[in-house]
Amino acid sequence: MVMVIRAAELKDVDGIVLLATKLAEYEKKPPEAVKLTKEKMLEHGFGSHPFFQVRLQEPALKMLAASNLSP
Repeated sequence: MVMVIRAAELKDVDGIVLLATKLAEYEKKPPEAVKLTKEKMLEHGFGSHPFFQVRLQEPALKMLAASNLSP
């Protein structure tokens, strides 16, 4: 199986936010500890001047990991 690392796309935003939420749950953090929202991802990651980039691994039956790379 060939693994590909690709840049996140708009269609991935919901999954990235869910991944952050699930990680916080796993680490037993309170729900308010998760500051990431879909709106923040869209504005700061995919806006006219993105503050960060996300890379994802494919193929995946489900999203297992995401990485935050500052430009």
